[in-house]
Amino acid sequence: HATNKTVTLTLSRTVANGETVTISYAKPATGNGVQDTAHNNAADFSSRTVINTTPDTTPPEFSSATVRGNQLVISYTEANTLDATALAG
Repeated sequence: HATNKTVTLTLSRTVANGETVTISYAKPATGNGVQDTAHNNAADFSSRTVINTTPDTTPPEFSSATVRGNQLVISYTEANTLDATALAG
């Protein structure tokens, strides 16, 4: 996006909140890479750390429930990210 001075990349998978990934860029040997309006090529860089700081705003949703003896077990989506301290009691 020339006005915003950004390049948007589409990743092969979703990056979780708080997950760290790395990015590198090497200008191509032929053709156009990232350039400014004067056609100066962007400098190469490697192993730059990027942390996903986008907050998770998707609430867990009811998935299913089962009875096991005297316990009612309720399952939610995003089960691996439920806050254990909020579940106490």
